[in-house]
Amino acid sequence: MTIDEFLNTFIYNGYGPYFLILICGFLFGIARWNQLTKAGKGLWAIIATSFIVELTGSYLYLGISAIESNNPSYHLINCLHFITYGYTFSKFASNKKLARAFLYGGFLLAAYSVTSTFWIEGLKNYPTQANIVFNAALVVGALFTFMDMLRRPSQTSLTRQSIFWFVTATLIFYASTFFSFALIDFYARQGEYLPNWATNLINGMNYYLYTSYLVALWFDSR
Repeated sequence: MTIDEFLNTFIYNGYGPYFLILICGFLFGIARWNQLTKAGKGLWAIIATSFIVELTGSYLYLGISAIESNNPSYHLINCLHFITYGYTFSKFASNKKLARAFLYGGFLLAAYSVTSTFWIEGLKNYPTQANIVFNAALVVGALFTFMDMLRRPSQTSLTRQSIFWFVTATLIFYASTFFSFALIDFYARQGEYLPNWATNLINGMNYYLYTSYLVALWFDSR
């Protein structure tokens, strides 16, 4: 498959807007790297991980059919995101004990993800169990960060704080994924594909998450 054919397939499968947002965040972070705080650099690492791993996995799967599915990419993203989210949460936290818990917790959960990939779920299968643990961990992390943020009110408007955009988007998106899992399971049990409205809803939530992260990067770099 040529690059043009791959891009056409890529866009036809609905990846175009999602990756456009990712590449904007990726390039913006590089351009404003020196202005970013440590938390902002962690957030950029989250975006960069999603962009590089998913683009590579999509090319191997859709472009040259080197792999049977994109599932190995999801295993790798889970492992890397446990670390990058843990680091980012730790840098946003003002409480030192909470920051250490986020950082060390991220590495411990990354180790669990590796264990799950090779000895529990398998690299070729979708990482359902690891995803549930990942989503639950991020919801808990976002809630603790909200509490930490409320204990140290800032004179800066809430909507102009990068931590607000990061934590709000993380909480809403990863809490909603449990609904997405239930929806997918409901239609799978009936032997049906997701209806268009459900697919559009899930895609829309991905757009919301990474657009909010891009806004968070913008405020972090100012």
